[in-house]
Amino acid sequence: MTANTIPAELLRAVVDRLIPADADPGALDLGTQDYVMRQLDGEARGHAQSIAAGLADLDTAVRARHGTGFAALPDAHKDSALATVQSEPWFAALAELCAEGFYADPGNGGNSGARSWAMIGYEHRLPEGPDGPPPAPEAVPPRRTGRPQPDYDCIVVGAGAAGGIIANVLAQAGKRVLVLERGPHMTYRSHGRRDHLRNQRLSRYGHNAGPPIEGNPRVLVGPDGVARTLRPHEGGYHNNAAAVGSGTVVYGMQAWRFLPDDFRMASRYGVPAGSSLTDWPIGYDDLAPYYEQAEWEIGVSGEGGANIGQGARRRGYPMPAMPQHRTGALLRQGAERLGIRTFTPPLLINSVPREERGACIECGSCVGFPCPSNAKNGTWNTVLPRALATGNCELVAGATVERIDTDAHGKVTGVSYVEEDDGAPVRRSARARAVVLCAGAIESARLLLLSASRHHPNGLGNARDQVGRNLQGHYYAGAWGQFEDEVYDPRGPGVTIATCDFNHGNDGIIGGGMLADDFIMLPVIFWKTARPEDAAQWGLAAKAFMRDN
Repeated sequence: MTANTIPAELLRAVVDRLIPADADPGALDLGTQDYVMRQLDGEARGHAQSIAAGLADLDTAVRARHGTGFAALPDAHKDSALATVQSEPWFAALAELCAEGFYADPGNGGNSGARSWAMIGYEHRLPEGPDGPPPAPEAVPPRRTGRPQPDYDCIVVGAGAAGGIIANVLAQAGKRVLVLERGPHMTYRSHGRRDHLRNQRLSRYGHNAGPPIEGNPRVLVGPDGVARTLRPHEGGYHNNAAAVGSGTVVYGMQAWRFLPDDFRMASRYGVPAGSSLTDWPIGYDDLAPYYEQAEWEIGVSGEGGANIGQGARRRGYPMPAMPQHRTGALLRQGAERLGIRTFTPPLLINSVPREERGACIECGSCVGFPCPSNAKNGTWNTVLPRALATGNCELVAGATVERIDTDAHGKVTGVSYVEEDDGAPVRRSARARAVVLCAGAIESARLLLLSASRHHPNGLGNARDQVGRNLQGHYYAGAWGQFEDEVYDPRGPGVTIATCDFNHGNDGIIGGGMLADDFIMLPVIFWKTARPEDAAQWGLAAKAFMRDN
């Protein structure tokens, strides 16, 4: 059985009861059934056979009991029949597809007029409409800037957070710099569409800032020893971005400094048996001047001296803190009653106009997408343009470095890379006195290992077999609760209050962590992740939960 074998009338009848109409439109009113069928024929076709079989069995059982098909039953009897199968995997998959169509952006074809968003109070606050701007390739900067040179003072691999800063520092100092970035230029106009199912926050069927899905696999070996090949948008890949500016184009803009004790974890807590934990060879005071320089050159808003646990600061942030909305005000009251110290988190975002770019317009989809007002500060719109303006820096987008080249003595001489030329891949090489890897922890390690030679048989820098080991992904724990008061505020970016009281010095806890309220949660992400486990997944009760919470 496939999606083509599902009777349209039967599917419509079931979808209608999954999200029924009441005072607000239901799934059929918004065209959700068309989204479900399209997904079963395409990206969700892995569920098509089980859903088709499950629906057929449901209809057969209903006919045996009532003498008529499911579609002809009164609504109350339909709901009773669905209750008998609601624990089955095929039903859960169908309910989730229905929720995707109903609560995701209208561009996915299951939320006509964004009416489900109006029902639950979600405000996208985008000037062009709920899906953002239409693609405009002509607004994308050229792939290559400058002219190819025979050799450079430095080649920087990766145009992200570190690569952009290094390129700027070197170019400003008069060095000739080549920056190679495997991803494209990613602007709001060219990539601004808010597809709530294909982005770096929820990569259900793809992403918007990652490397191409085809040709960039990783292999994950699970605890069971089984190896799985992952595509870039799948869980376990770690959601890395690939663009000029890398993750700074789509990140959530939190701008934390490490705390003094973060540099001396081994000294403070001891070394667990069998671990490689050690103190940093530098401390907070060593980095403080560079933290300050980055905050002022890239642009951070916040309360400079409010984080009591942080090390000493010479001055505050260049912009005032973002305004605190309903969520932060309520959480601050609760924290004060519990004796928890709070402050407004530092964010790499313009709270006021700065450097000919606008202030935040408080849209509800900051993290995971480019910024509509260009108020999000990353390397792609601050230090990289400054580097290019010197005339000493050349940037090539869409260039994937294959290996770091070395000479007969094992000394690094440059890189070999692949870039697209007139639609075809072309292999090229560039020479330099130094190569700086800023391709992220995983890709930088991969490139070092791929650059083995006679002098470096196990890969560059890997004489002790440590390259690529001891890495940890981005762990992000979250908790939700229901309040008597109205908590939700649709104005972004969402992060308005934090505490570092739980980072260090808590009995029985090694280390700890910062706590903050989260970014504005897209409606479909809320449905997938924030509902209680015992909350209804279909019917009027599920719809009421989304509407009320």
